[in-house]
Amino acid sequence: MLMILFHISAFMFVISYIVTAKSDPGSVPKNPNGPPAGAEQLGHKFCHTCHVPKPERCHHCSICQKCIRNMDHHCPWVNNCIGYANKKYFLLMLFYVNTTFFIAACGSAYEVYSILKFLFENGFGEMRVADYLVVVCFLITIIGLYNIGNFFRFHLALINTNRTTLEDLDLARGRKLPDYDVGCYQNYTQNCGTCSPMWICPFFARNNGPTSDGYSYPKKGESGSGSTQPPPQMEKKVSKPDLAINVSPQTTNTTMGASYFMSSISPPHSATHSPFPYYSSYS
Repeated sequence: MLMILFHISAFMFVISYIVTAKSDPGSVPKNPNGPPAGAEQLGHKFCHTCHVPKPERCHHCSICQKCIRNMDHHCPWVNNCIGYANKKYFLLMLFYVNTTFFIAACGSAYEVYSILKFLFENGFGEMRVADYLVVVCFLITIIGLYNIGNFFRFHLALINTNRTTLEDLDLARGRKLPDYDVGCYQNYTQNCGTCSPMWICPFFARNNGPTSDGYSYPKKGESGSGSTQPPPQMEKKVSKPDLAINVSPQTTNTTMGASYFMSSISPPHSATHSPFPYYSSYS
């Protein structure tokens, strides 16, 4: 029975790893024509590399050279960013590698106990090469379970409070940030989808994707905290036809920045302190 569970868990880990590494983390499309005049005066952060306004909780990855919605971190183990679109896959990858280690440790614990008991009774001179390998593999499994288990627990704590690794670093440095914690279940639906039985599967069920669009997020205490519509002030700012933008004299279309902002951030069709110092290389 343990052998069956081990192979199922290992298979799910491999699938989760591949999906995490190959999926788009939620990048904002670049603007190859450069920034429109007056775009920076729309009241939002602007990426000078991608030439696009940065949505809420968006960061530019200096390794991927992309702006990632709700970016958590760049993971060197999968050579991909972890963001809005693949955070669920990353969590499942950590979950299944932990369950695989746990099952392997449980399955080999009695064998290791028998080997050690035999050696203490008959001397270590009777130890075979196979016995060495079993004991060493068991120790590696325990070490891996401890380290990756703590890493998984760290990310579960972030999901419970609806924070990212970068936001957790900012809070540790004393920076004031909005509180996006809208309740444990709502936090999970923003990242893992509305169909809770599918949370353990490395894909999203049809029409049951994340409740967030990756561009705007409700704050704690806001009315209708489950809504993913942009804040009222953003709607007013980008939809008002007579939007005032101070631009250079050669710019004749004063609404160009607003229209470009809308086209840049329109969502596509639905589809704690970090122990890693390289997280600090993202803006």
